[in-house]
Amino acid sequence: MITARVLKHSPAIRAPEYRWYVPKYVYPKAFFPDFAQGWSYLISGNGTVQNLLTVLKTKTPFLISENYRRLPDDAIFTGEIRELAGVSIQDIGGFLIGMTLC
Repeated sequence: MITARVLKHSPAIRAPEYRWYVPKYVYPKAFFPDFAQGWSYLISGNGTVQNLLTVLKTKTPFLISENYRRLPDDAIFTGEIRELAGVSIQDIGGFLIGMTLC
């Protein structure tokens, strides 16, 4: 399971002038799967990390496509790969670190 602040129904940005531009030929889906937003999240469960890495290597073009590796990392690792691996995600609204909500 991944526990985090979750961004839901995030569209792939198709306008080239934006930083997170995603061309359809690289990622054809209109929306990313729900994913952990921000730099802090928790991965739990026996074998979960290994499962995610196996899916990354065997079910995505990550190792052979530089374009795929340039996609938004949160959306790919905790969204697309998580979903392909069958790992659940839990939205807890974020973590409070000091006075900062992450």
